[in-house]
Amino acid sequence: MLDKVLFQIGSFEVTVLVVVLVALLIVLLVAAMAFRQNYIIQVRLSRLMDAESAKHNHEGFVTLLRKRKKKILKNSRQVSPAIVIFSLDNLGGVYVGYKNQRLLMRTISDVFTEGLKKQEFVTRIDFSKFGLIVTDRNREELKEFILKCIERLNEIEFPNYGYYTFDVTCAVYEAVPLENPKDEVALAIQTLKYAVVKDGNIYYYSQDVLDKVNKLEEINASKESAMEEGCIIPYVQPKVDFKTGKVVGGEVLVRWINDDGSIKYFPDEFVPLFESNGYIRQIDLKMFEAACIILQNAKNTGHDIVVSTNFSKLTLNSLRKIDQLLEITTKYGVNPSSIEIEITESEFVSTNQAFTASILRLRQAGFRIAMDDFGKDYSSLSLLTENRFDTIKVDKFFFENSLATDKEKNIAKNIINLLSSVGCKICLEGIETLTCLDYLATVNRQVLLQGYYFSKPIPEVKFEQFLDTIF
Repeated sequence: MLDKVLFQIGSFEVTVLVVVLVALLIVLLVAAMAFRQNYIIQVRLSRLMDAESAKHNHEGFVTLLRKRKKKILKNSRQVSPAIVIFSLDNLGGVYVGYKNQRLLMRTISDVFTEGLKKQEFVTRIDFSKFGLIVTDRNREELKEFILKCIERLNEIEFPNYGYYTFDVTCAVYEAVPLENPKDEVALAIQTLKYAVVKDGNIYYYSQDVLDKVNKLEEINASKESAMEEGCIIPYVQPKVDFKTGKVVGGEVLVRWINDDGSIKYFPDEFVPLFESNGYIRQIDLKMFEAACIILQNAKNTGHDIVVSTNFSKLTLNSLRKIDQLLEITTKYGVNPSSIEIEITESEFVSTNQAFTASILRLRQAGFRIAMDDFGKDYSSLSLLTENRFDTIKVDKFFFENSLATDKEKNIAKNIINLLSSVGCKICLEGIETLTCLDYLATVNRQVLLQGYYFSKPIPEVKFEQFLDTIF
């Protein structure tokens, strides 16, 4: 019927043209569908791959473990499989330029690939961590393999850079059951932090790691209720003027207590967790308000003091406006100049625009700024010239041994003299003995003192009783 119609309106060539066009349309549709399907596959694969190393990423590692579980277990004839995590802690120190970055990562991943058996493979979990699944190797064989990998790493000569000594730590999760690869890979990574069983720079997974992870999960799950029920509260550690012996202020420190008032969790147990998940912002703001309440009560009893509180980098980066802080100070009738924001020295090392802008806003609003933990990690004199601080707090590390040796005394003396020339207040942390005080009195008494010699951190009410104390 179609042929008759076409012959009536034209010629045989028209028929051929239509047939060709229809065929082309069908080909294009098939090609488009194939392209779309291939695109979807590529997107899925890219989600599982690390472009720089051309290896699977964290999610890809988990996916491969699930897919190859049976083959991996079958290949582990005498010894159960193990997950191995290599952490190249100073990898960021190798700068080879953008063009050579991919070559760098592929060269490193090839080091771990060398010597792998069937069903063993390497993945790149994040910037500095590589994950492997290894089969049928006992602890000694694993250790030998790990040490060879580290040896080969340090034998690499990188283009336009040369040789580099890597700071490598390694976690081993032996006899991994592969029942839940996602959790098992996470536990292997956590072993780098919480391992108790260690052999040099090789850390082994044990029940202690799982207990620590479970405890962190428990802390995280109960944080909201603890905050609402008043279990996360401020403690205060007094600061004493060395010259007069008077309590002239205090530092607000967070504590997590039980119903009976005893300590349930210490800060080092939950603060790092809250810094990683962002909840530290709520903690910082609660402690800031506590500082305002303390200042209000002190003012009502005729005491003029300065109270300090700690702000994390996360909190500072989120302070696009400080209206919320000023609303709190107004609520309690507190002058911002009576509040000192303590920021650890390490936070100033890798500053960004948001961080710097927040510091400027705080200073413009009248708040004091203190550098905390000076000398603990990244001491740099440039920090003293590039930033203006109201107070510098010398870390307690320098006074832990009560200045028992001439070397310790000379270091402390030189640090105090240096900071005195900067023109800001100096606060010495960790003062615990009279011996330490006696020496410091010969160096400089124009400083503030903080430590167990005067008082450990105490509840807010007890701190208020300290305000009339003279040491």
